[in-house]
Formats: sequence, structure tokens, C-alpha cells
Amino acid sequence: MIYSYPSNINQILEFDKIQSLITAECVGPKGDELIRELTMIVKPEKLQKELDLIRELNNLYHTYSDFRVFSYKDISPLEKYTHIQGYVYELDLVVEIKYILKLAIEIKAFTSKFEEVDYPEVHSFLQQIEPLPELYNFLNEVVDDEGDIFKNATPELAGLHRLLASKQRETDQKFTQIVRRFQSQGFLTDNKESLRNGRRVLSVPAEHKRRIKGIIHDESASGKTCFIEPDEVISVNNDLFEIERSIKREEYKVLQKISLKVSENGAEIMDNYHSVGTLDALQAKVKFAVKTKGVVPTLQSETGISLQKAKHPLLLIKYNQEGREVVPFDLSLNAENRLLLVSGPNAGGKSVLLKSVGILQMMFQCAIPIPVGAGTKMGIFSSLFADVGDQQSLEDDLSTYSSHLTNMKHFLARADQDTLLLIDEFGSGTDPRIGGALAEGILRRFRSAKAYGVITTHYGNLKIYGNNASGILNGAMVFDRKNMKPTYQFLTGKPGSSFGFEIAERVGIHPYILKYARDKAGKKIEEVDSMLADLQKEKSMVEKRLRELELKEKELRQMAKNFEHLHREIEIRRKKMKLNKKEYQLAVQAKMKKEFELELKKIKREHNLEKAQKSYQSLKAKVKNLAAEKEQLKEKLAEEELGAHFKWEVGSHAKLRSGSEIGRLVDLRKKKATLEFQSGLRMEVSTADLIPVNTPIDKKKEKSVSTDVDYTGAGFNPRLDIRGLRYREAVDLLSDYFEKALLSNQSRLEITHGKGGGALRKALIQTLKDFPANISMTHPPEEEGGMGKSILTIN
Repeated sequence: MIYSYPSNINQILEFDKIQSLITAECVGPKGDELIRELTMIVKPEKLQKELDLIRELNNLYHTYSDFRVFSYKDISPLEKYTHIQGYVYELDLVVEIKYILKLAIEIKAFTSKFEEVDYPEVHSFLQQIEPLPELYNFLNEVVDDEGDIFKNATPELAGLHRLLASKQRETDQKFTQIVRRFQSQGFLTDNKESLRNGRRVLSVPAEHKRRIKGIIHDESASGKTCFIEPDEVISVNNDLFEIERSIKREEYKVLQKISLKVSENGAEIMDNYHSVGTLDALQAKVKFAVKTKGVVPTLQSETGISLQKAKHPLLLIKYNQEGREVVPFDLSLNAENRLLLVSGPNAGGKSVLLKSVGILQMMFQCAIPIPVGAGTKMGIFSSLFADVGDQQSLEDDLSTYSSHLTNMKHFLARADQDTLLLIDEFGSGTDPRIGGALAEGILRRFRSAKAYGVITTHYGNLKIYGNNASGILNGAMVFDRKNMKPTYQFLTGKPGSSFGFEIAERVGIHPYILKYARDKAGKKIEEVDSMLADLQKEKSMVEKRLRELELKEKELRQMAKNFEHLHREIEIRRKKMKLNKKEYQLAVQAKMKKEFELELKKIKREHNLEKAQKSYQSLKAKVKNLAAEKEQLKEKLAEEELGAHFKWEVGSHAKLRSGSEIGRLVDLRKKKATLEFQSGLRMEVSTADLIPVNTPIDKKKEKSVSTDVDYTGAGFNPRLDIRGLRYREAVDLLSDYFEKALLSNQSRLEITHGKGGGALRKALIQTLKDFPANISMTHPPEEEGGMGKSILTIN
């Protein structure tokens, strides 16, 4: 629940006037009651739900003009009597209950006219309504809309009404005959008859009253006319009276039955009443929003305010009636600038600005659309404090300044990072030096508490403090010095002058007095204001530049993150390409091996040596041609990549196309090159298999291990010792080694890695994962190396 101070903050910020304007749009007492009981919502989930609901309802009312709550009356007395056994309700209350039930049924039925996905919150709200169609149908059958029980509500009642009608006809006939008889005798006045005490009577001149036998019910004011019920119709009228009493008794029985059913459903009826009232209150909010062009701003997760083109709603309504325009303002309170110090001339609009912020925040947290522009964002405050106007109290023996200090005491005790402070004429009411110093001390405390607030002031020391302290921003109401009148425009980033001398000159204060005052005050006041404006402008520029740098830093971090992700993707693709290449080479070799075995079987069956030699020579030539084609393709590719004039030189650095380890060329023989890696491994390869690279940074001057592997394609060494290598060096070396082993059709490899901590064995296992699954690994007996050596078999 919101904590606010003082207790009359609604009146101080004039929120009570907003409530009155909205209640004027309500069509029933429950909606009126709910609007007057509005309190600021502090739970984000609940407020967001209410804001979404009012936004959807606004759209719904514009789309479906028939979706409305119509005038209804109060049925709250029902709650007082539902617990009383056998209580009989007034028919007027029953009629209003029937109408509430009808409204609830119609409102609930409206859900079929729109899609839930278009208005989810409205749909959810309407779905919560539980109408009582059976009770409504019952009431509709026995009570009409005027509050009368139907004549056929029960068989007994219907019979009594038929009997009553019969007796009334009989009475009418007799009375008509009597009127004719006495009229012909001249015993009646011109009016002939009248009605007294519920009975038909003859209108008889006083001089003839003894000529007609009957009961005198009344006389005229002048005494000249008597109203007589003739003896002939007394018995019939008595019968009519008795029948009417019987009807009343039967209607009372019906009302008892109605009351019983109403009491049994009392809680549900009140739920329907509350739902209708809630929709009435929401409808009133929407109607008010139309008058003020109010919108539902965005609810931001963090505490703060960001108002765009905001207007005071009460001022807007007043000016609309007068045909005038309200000057809008932009204002922002955030984590960087929590407190806003507003300065400027008297009657320049400072207090209106302050009240605007307060009333708009109250309306927002009560889910009332507010007159603001697009882009407005608002957070939630859990406490709201206001010190506005003269709060002098004779009852509490408080002066104006004492009342301000009393408020400050409460503010200081409760202010925190979720507080919104609204303080007008901060520090005024006492000696300016003392008041300014005390106000600065209080302002320091608000700043350390990280409270938010809008504070108006004329004090220069507060303007200077606001300029120097972080988290505080100066603002000013613009004054037209040329025409000497306020513009009511608000600007952030610089303090405003009070323009006391200029205003005094305009109203006609004697020039001599103004000169004396100016000399007394000196030029420092204007100089301070100018200096503060320049400093605040520079501060704003620095803060803007800092925000830009932070944004660029964020972009750079994101780019670095994207680069790392891209690098990983490329590395994964490279490994997959290597694996696909190895698998393809193995497939080609397997195919050739199969062809060779088929030819060999065929030769064995035919026992033809000459044919076998020819087949052998043919296969050999095919392999040779394939190898030559491969070399030509590699040379052509290398020539296109490096250029026709590129020449390899001893001492240059390169890496294998199929690997990542960089080596140095130590020997060149035609199209063959000997490459020495940093690990000490030497490898003889075709220059077409090499890619030139820049000279790498020398990370280790001494070799970790010295290992020579003389590889020429045919003279592959199936034994490799990697002891002494680091994990990364071992992985790179093993990767290139296995590639050459597969290309040279090796079937058995011995890798000596030592026991130690097992890091090199893990490097071996990790490297094997990038190669086909047809490589199996075993270990020799302990006397031949055991777990320090791995035997790889390529199937």
C-alpha cells in the first residue's frame, strides 16, 4: 500500500478534483464509490493488469458503441438484511436487484462479440462475472419494472384479481343507476360523483343531504357539498375492500418467497453489483480520458519518470473551456538524475509544474489515463510526500515555517529509493541564509537516501549545490525578458533567475528604490546565475558524451562476443571439412582396394599370368594417373591462390592446408619442401600442400622436444614419441600425423606418450574424435610400455 504524507495530500495535489470529475461520469452509486476510494497501486503486476484493462476498454468502447453500463441504483442495503431470517424486502429494492442481474447477464453475454486474443484483460474481467439467470427469470415473472407484482404471479392471486374485477363491474352498474336516479331528481351537483377514502361517493348539495340515505364521508371546505356513499352500494363496496385486502395478503406471500430467494443468493447478487460498479468506474475513467486526451503510458520496471509533452489535466480542462492552449513540458527523473531543482520567477509556473508531476503520478498509479505524449514511461513509487503551499495551523500552534520543518522531519525519516518528493519553495519562510543552509543539508540527506523528487527554490546555494552534486539536475521556467512575462516553458540543464528586479520594474516600483536595491545586491547574483548555467551546460555535455561512450563500449563488447561466436563456428566447420575429406579419401581407397581384390580373384580363377600382369599394370597406371591429377589440381590451386610469380624460399614460414601448426622451410628440392615445426617435428611435403604465413611470434626459444619424422609419402614412420610436448602442441602434431598416416594407408601406429598425469593420453583421445571411427586403440603389455604407449589399428 502507498505511504503518503501529509494525510490531505489528495487535496494538496488536487487529486480530489480529478476524482470528482470522474465520478460525474459514473452512472451509478457503486462506480462513484469506487472512484472516491481510489488508492495508488504499488504492485507492478496489479498495476500493469489495470493499465492493460483500461487501455483495452478504451479501444473496445470506440469499436463497440453498444458496450455500455447504463444507469442503476444502490442495492447495498441488501447486505444489511441478508443474515436476518425471514426478512421481507421492499419491492423497490427487488426491482433494482432485478435490473442489476439483467445488466450482469448482458455484460457477460458481450464476451461472444469479440475475440479473447484482441482484448485479453477485458475478457478475463468479464469471465469473472457469475450472472444469476434463474433468479432473474423468476423475478422477471413475478415483478414488473414499475415495482408491481404481476396479477398472475400465483393461481390464488389470479383468482382474486378476477373476483375483484367482477365485483368492480357489479358496483359500477349499481352506482351508475343510482347516479341517474338522483340526478333526475336534482339531488346531485354538476360533478355528480367523487372518490373519498377509497370509495365512490355521490356529490350532494348540503340542502339535499338528508334526502339520500347513506354514509357521509366528507364535506367540501365551504360546507356546501357533502360526499355520501349510498346504502345500496355499501355492502358491495365492503366486498371489494375485503377482496383487496386478500390481494394484499397474497402479494405479501409472493414477496416473502421473493425475499427468501434473494437472501439465499445475497452474496452472489452483491458480487454482480460490484462487477457492474467496477465496469461503471472503468467506463468513467475512459470518458474522462476522452475529455483530457489521456493515454496509458508505458510502465517501466525501474523507479523513475520520463514525461513527454505532459500537461496538467485540470489546467487542460479549464483552458479547453476558455479556448486557450496549455504549454506542455518534458521532464525526466532517473537513476542518474533523481532530484530536479526548478528555479525561475514567481508566477512563472514552477508550482504548476511540481503539481503536474504529482497529480500525473497519482493518476498513473490509479490506472487513470493521463494527458501525455508518445514515449512517456513511468515507474512505481511506494511513498509520496508533498510540501506545497501555506500549511500554517492555528490548532497545532504551527507557523508556516514550522509546518514546513515538520513535514521535512517526516520526509527525512521515511525517504528512500522508492520515494517521490514534491517540495515547493524549499527552505522559504525564514532568514534566507539560515533557510538556505538548512535546505541544503536536508537536500544532501535526500540525495544520500537516493530519493526522487521535484523541488522548487529561489536560493542560489541550492542551485550551486545542484550543479556540483551528482544525481541532482537544475531546471528552469523560461522568462521572456523582452516582454517581461513568463512563457511557462520548462527547460532542464540550467537554473533560472528569479527576475525580481525586472518584475518590480514592470509593476512600477520607483527607479530610485530599484537602483538602491541593485547596488545593495551587487552584480554577483547575475554572475552566479550565468556561471551556473554555463557549468550545467558543460555538465550535460559531458554526461551525454559519457553515455555515448558507454553505448559504444557496449557495442564493442557485443561485436567481440559475436566475433568469438563466429570464430567458433568457423573452427567447427573447418574440422567438419577435414573429417569429410578424410572420410572421402578412405572411401576412394576402399573402392580401389575392392576393385583390386575383385581383379585378383578373377585372375586366380582364370590362372592367366599374362592377364594378371596387364590388370596389375592397368591398376597401377590408374593410381598413378589419379595421383598425378591430384598433384596437378593442387599445383593449379596453389598457383591461382599465390600467383604465378610466387616462389618459396628457405627460411619462410608456412602451414599445411590440412592443419593449423606453423612451420619453417629448412630445405627445398624442386616441388618438395622440408617443413620444421616449433615442436621439432620435420616433415617433407609437396609445396602445393603449403600455405604461406607471416613469421609467428617466438613463444618459446627452446624446443619442448626434438622429434624427426621423415615423411615422403612412402617412407612414413609408424612410431611417434610425443613425450615432453604440451597438450596443445601434442594435439596439433597428432592431427597432422594421423592425416598423413591415413593418406599413406598405414594399418598400425605406435604412439608413446608416457604415463605421468595422463594429459598427453587425453590429447591423443581428443584428437582421435576428429577422425573416422574405424581407428581402434589398445595398450601393449607392461614390459613393452603398458599405459604409457598406445597401439592404434586402422581397419
